[in-house]
Amino acid sequence: MLEEFTEQPPGLDTNTLGEQPFLSFSYFNLHMLTLKYTYCLIASFKALHGIAEAEKVASTRIIFILRSTERAF
Repeated sequence: MLEEFTEQPPGLDTNTLGEQPFLSFSYFNLHMLTLKYTYCLIASFKALHGIAEAEKVASTRIIFILRSTERAF
């Protein structure tokens, strides 16, 4: 009678497909998703910074062209 209560249900053995490997797999997936979205966020900030730098360079060139055109007339 005591043996019936001490047996583990199938699937809960930590050496096979127990709860602990499943939980660590879930945390690993969560960690990888966090890294992925952090990388995407950093890449988008870099892209926005690059666009701002390109706009600054373009506006500087336009101002230079306008000033040189004014001097020509």
